[in-house]
Amino acid sequence: MVNFQNGIMLVVPLELAITPMRVLQDPFLGPECRALFEEGDVDDRFLMMLFLTVERLRKGSLWKPYLDMLPTTFGNTLWFSEEELQELRGTNLYRATELQKKSLLNLYETKVEDLAKKLLNLDGDSEIEVCFEDFLCFLEPCFEYSNASFLCIS
Repeated sequence: MVNFQNGIMLVVPLELAITPMRVLQDPFLGPECRALFEEGDVDDRFLMMLFLTVERLRKGSLWKPYLDMLPTTFGNTLWFSEEELQELRGTNLYRATELQKKSLLNLYETKVEDLAKKLLNLDGDSEIEVCFEDFLCFLEPCFEYSNASFLCIS
């Protein structure tokens, strides 16, 4: 039973939560993600974004039906068209957006793209193309996750 008086609105069993630990323990993606994590080049948000990107694209993924219901674009400036972005030219927001987009694109090209393709090939989904937007669509939810407060009840 949920008790709204103590502020708890929803209780989700931990085994149904997608967490960094679940990513590291995943039989399919876990070994590759553990290796990246142990190298120290990535953090838990990156692991979550990689996991969610690959799982949304994998045809046989247990998580695919849920992930397909999530938004694929957001209202922040990373999703602005070139025309919309040009309206911000000369502002701090324009510069910050350009820098963030460049940084994320570099991360995608150097760490995500080939690894996601490799993982999809291992699963027999070699015809699926991975693109930057597939990765970017999980940026906002993963940063929200990192800022959220969770109460784990066993």
